[in-house]
Amino acid sequence: MKNLLSLTLVFLLFSCGEKSMQPVNEKIMDLASDRSDSFRSMEGKVTLKVLKIEDSRCPSDVICIWGGVAAVSFEVKSGGHTATGKVYYPEYPENLSQAEVKLGNQKFRVTLKDVTPYPCQSCTGQPESKAQLEVETI
Repeated sequence: MKNLLSLTLVFLLFSCGEKSMQPVNEKIMDLASDRSDSFRSMEGKVTLKVLKIEDSRCPSDVICIWGGVAAVSFEVKSGGHTATGKVYYPEYPENLSQAEVKLGNQKFRVTLKDVTPYPCQSCTGQPESKAQLEVETI
């Protein structure tokens, strides 16, 4: 009985270790306009660049009729291929916070998680807008 318990414990430890060693299939980046970041996918280096951030969300210190939306235009490059897309936050009007792009044989899903800082009309010295984007290989 003791050997069976030990064997089960060893099996569980090794099976947990294997799962943690699998390659990560996504990356979250915080990028300002005209900034890029790179990561490795299964097929090589991928570069994500934010082309433009448009933020028409209602400032936190103002009463608005409409909440507004932030839009982020981006460019993805890999292996000599380039694709562009646009995502919105919050999801407006439907699930437009995600965009799928195809580069050669590889497909990616880019999801806009947030745009910071939140607009404020009376605030001074706010930092440059950044988009939090998640990239997944699909």
